[in-house]
Amino acid sequence: MNHSKLLVAALLIVLIQSCRTSTEPPAIAPGFRAAINDTGWTADQAYARVEDTATNCMAIYGFTTAGGAMNQAIWLSCAKSVSAGDTVSGGGLYTIGPATRYDSYPFLPGNLVIVSRTATNIQGRFSFTSASGHKGSGPKVTITKGEFNLDITN
Repeated sequence: MNHSKLLVAALLIVLIQSCRTSTEPPAIAPGFRAAINDTGWTADQAYARVEDTATNCMAIYGFTTAGGAMNQAIWLSCAKSVSAGDTVSGGGLYTIGPATRYDSYPFLPGNLVIVSRTATNIQGRFSFTSASGHKGSGPKVTITKGEFNLDITN
């Protein structure tokens, strides 16, 4: 009789454990994507690389192309020494337009969280709101649900 009560208790514990929902965010797929003003966007090309070893700067960016010219880009920057768990308050820029005439929207303080970092790969999530375009006209741009999983190049 005691054995059956122990077995039922053990089964209940296993059942309860298996029904728990994970609080971990989903894994980040390779690439660079975000929602721009609530519209999903995925970069055609993206990379993370050390831009300037003297200033300790890493650039992380993704862009789309149309007819061979860049037409939308999200640029993020952070110290090349960032590691998993770091929250970076820093620079960024959203640009849109043909290669000959971009409109640039610098980011106001936002959120860039480094989820994973190795010597060869960096992953993170980001969201920002921009200032008005560089000419002071046009609406602000809201970047949400941003995420990247990129190999680091030098």
